[in-house]
Amino acid sequence: MGGSCHGTPTRTGFGGVLRNDSGLFIAGFSGFIPDTNDILLAELSAIYHGIIMAKDLGYAEFACYSDSLVY
Repeated sequence: MGGSCHGTPTRTGFGGVLRNDSGLFIAGFSGFIPDTNDILLAELSAIYHGIIMAKDLGYAEFACYSDSLVY
């Protein structure tokens, strides 16, 4: 899961992939956040949407990874 900001005007988005314990693809998602260049918002949006998707798919236990250097 992750987010990115790029360009002028700034385009901010997020996305992620859900995989099972063998690394096989389950589902993916992406989104756009208008009117911001806040990378932390993008990263947290990816985590939020990933957790919601996992919950909606019925997963009670999961791990979330992000490569963000912002904390």
